[in-house]
Amino acid sequence: FNTIRMGEFAWAFFEPDEGIYQFDWMDKAIELAALYGIKTIMCTPTASIPPWLYEKDENVLSSNSNGPESYGFRRRYNLYSNTFNQASRNIVEAMAKHYEGNENVIGWQIDNELGSPFYMFDELTLKGFRTWLTKRYGKIDELNKAWGGALWGIWYNHFDQIQFPLNGINFNPQANLDYRRFFDESYDEFIEMQSSILKKYVGNSFIYSNWPNFSWSLNPYSASKHLDLSSWDSYPQEPGISGFR
Repeated sequence: FNTIRMGEFAWAFFEPDEGIYQFDWMDKAIELAALYGIKTIMCTPTASIPPWLYEKDENVLSSNSNGPESYGFRRRYNLYSNTFNQASRNIVEAMAKHYEGNENVIGWQIDNELGSPFYMFDELTLKGFRTWLTKRYGKIDELNKAWGGALWGIWYNHFDQIQFPLNGINFNPQANLDYRRFFDESYDEFIEMQSSILKKYVGNSFIYSNWPNFSWSLNPYSASKHLDLSSWDSYPQEPGISGFR
C-alpha cells in the first residue's frame, strides 16, 4: 500500500484542552510514513469529541430513545449545539492551517462514517426539526395535508405541537420520512461547513468522506455534492472471528 488514513478519532490529542493544539506527534508519523513512500490522508477528528468539550457543555451530545447520551462513546454529537459546531470549526481550521502546503498530505477525510447514530432526539434538535418543517411547508395546514392528517386524525394547529416520531407504534410514515430528510440535510450542512473551511487551505488535495454502505442513515449522493469523491468502507467477514462459516 502507498497511502494511510489517520486522525479521525484523535481530537483529544490534537486539542487536549480548548485552544491548545498539539500536532508534533502527527507530524512525526507523517514524516516517518513518507520515508517509506507512503502518503497520508488526514481526517478531521470531529467523530470523537474530547472530554473537555463535554465538560464545557453537556448539550454537545444528543439523546436517543432512552434519553440523553452519556459521555464515553465516539460520535453521539449534537449537530444543533452551537458549542459543538464552533469547536468543530476551530479544530478543522487549525488542522487545515497547520498542514497547508504539506506535500505528504494528499487528501482530507471529513469526520468518519457520518450519520451514526441514526437519530438525534434532544431538545435543540427538536427545535431544529420544527424550523426545518416550517421552511419546508410554510403553513401548518400544508404540513397537515402532506402528512395525511385527516386519515391519521392528527391535525396540528402550529409547528410547535410536532414531536419526534419516537416512542410509539405505527407512526405516520410521512412524519418518519420528513425526519429522515431533516436528518440528512442537517449532516449536509455539517459536511459543507467542514468542506468550505478545508478548501481555503488544502490546495489540490482532495476532500472526501466515507460510508459503510449505501443504505446508510444519510443519502451519500446528496452529501457528496460538497466533496471531490466518496469512499466505501469494506468490512470483510473473517472465518473464526465474525461468525462467518
